[in-house]
Amino acid sequence: YDTLIGQMTASESTAVLAHEIGHSRKRHVLKMIILSSLMIAIGFFALNLLIQWPPLYDAFGLGQPSTPMGLLIFNLISGHIIFWAKPFLNWLSRKYEYEADGYAVSQTDIASMTTALIKLFEKNLGTLSPHPLYSAYYYSHPTLLERIGAIKNYSYVLT
Repeated sequence: YDTLIGQMTASESTAVLAHEIGHSRKRHVLKMIILSSLMIAIGFFALNLLIQWPPLYDAFGLGQPSTPMGLLIFNLISGHIIFWAKPFLNWLSRKYEYEADGYAVSQTDIASMTTALIKLFEKNLGTLSPHPLYSAYYYSHPTLLERIGAIKNYSYVLT
């Protein structure tokens, strides 16, 4: 946050703070912690089942089940599952970012939020217009142009 103070005006810093307060007011952090905990619990449950499942070891030619080999196989398999879950998690994260942006605009003003986003984008050396599929898979935040477009659309709701 200390870099924000040196690089942004008071109104821009207020807009960024309002965005973060929006995450809190809409309980985004709590929701993500619950989702992450659920995913971890499912992962441990699956690990427990896989460690005890002899056909899994037979498929890899390993013979009898063992915990170290089960952990290794689970590590290999879980990456493929996470690969398919990542777009959903990033979609949810982007949805929360839009909601926090909307909250910030409702509490401050569109111009301050827009210029703050532009300054953050420049500081972080973001890509202005990545391929939509790449963005959907890898980006946890909307692109700058998507966020500014959403903020401008949100302004119509306010008036």
